[in-house]
Amino acid sequence: MPRRTDRAEGGGRGQEAWKAQFKKMSAIPEVSHADMEWADGYFFSCPNQYGVSASQLRVFIDTLGCLWRAAKLSSRTATATTSAQNPHVGQEATNLSPYTTLMHWGVIIAPPGYTDPSLFGASPAIIRLSNAIVSGLHLALLQLFLG
Repeated sequence: MPRRTDRAEGGGRGQEAWKAQFKKMSAIPEVSHADMEWADGYFFSCPNQYGVSASQLRVFIDTLGCLWRAAKLSSRTATATTSAQNPHVGQEATNLSPYTTLMHWGVIIAPPGYTDPSLFGASPAIIRLSNAIVSGLHLALLQLFLG
């Protein structure tokens, strides 16, 4: 995950919830350049801000230029899902941003599509969970196939 913002560390009043969440998240390891170089495939869970990937994710992706130029990110599989929880907020557009970058890296994109029957008529929470599961399985199967 890209570097977390320091919003929660701000001294503003009414930020207790942010501070508590920041403290909970402080133990979560962040992905590194070494992780990106080591991995056989990538699964991006893209935070959604205004119908596009959050700037924090884009900043992390932008730091990978040195690996891209050295061709250390190519010939892998990747997929993306979004954290958007309400309909019509740009879930598809959110995923286009990393997909465009992945095409430049030379990555084989494994989009999940709407192939799982559980996605139809389900609640937004079930749709997100199902999409993540289907995306992960699709990515793993494609990577196994490519060997």
